[in-house]
Amino acid sequence: MEEIRGEVKGKEYKGLVYSALNKKGEKVGTPFKSSLFGKSVGIDALEKHIEKSAEIIKNKRLKERCKTVIATAMRMANNRAAFEKALEKQGVSVLFRTNEQGRIYGVTFVDHEQKAVFNGSRLDKEFSANVFNNLFNGSGQVRERQPEQVEDHKAGQSIEPFTPSNREREEGSGISGLFDLFTPETTGDEIAEQNFVRRLKKKQKRQRRI
Repeated sequence: MEEIRGEVKGKEYKGLVYSALNKKGEKVGTPFKSSLFGKSVGIDALEKHIEKSAEIIKNKRLKERCKTVIATAMRMANNRAAFEKALEKQGVSVLFRTNEQGRIYGVTFVDHEQKAVFNGSRLDKEFSANVFNNLFNGSGQVRERQPEQVEDHKAGQSIEPFTPSNREREEGSGISGLFDLFTPETTGDEIAEQNFVRRLKKKQKRQRRI
């Protein structure tokens, strides 16, 4: 699924297109406009659903458990595989997005227990793509945390409570865009992830000229 935004004759437009994927997760064939499938899968319906979800996440403080699990896994793991395994034991999955050089430019966490999905940098700046790239690609060190330990009653493992940063306390629950969960977190690699959208826009412009 891709979000499309643009302007035609001074009027802004936005929408979604859906594409089939091959076994490698690569887009194949011609994308389909969401309008072909009905309003329930269009951008307006999804934005309303996400806004409602943001309120639930804030009111129920769903971020806090995920932060605690991630912070503990970062301290325990000495490589990416160990980190992913530590998260999995706590019911959390992680999706890393990397470029051709292996640099991590995006990270998303899925808390299966709470049925919630979080962009790393929106959880806290210490869970951003740059931090994990430094941690797992050997170009830096993650700052040490030494909070009090508590027991996770379900997993039976010791986990460390995460203390929200000032940025997190002030940030609120607003969602600035439909795809905040999956957009790149470093500007240097944005072009790679958005090439498809740009090619589609160029194709639409050529068709309009014809």
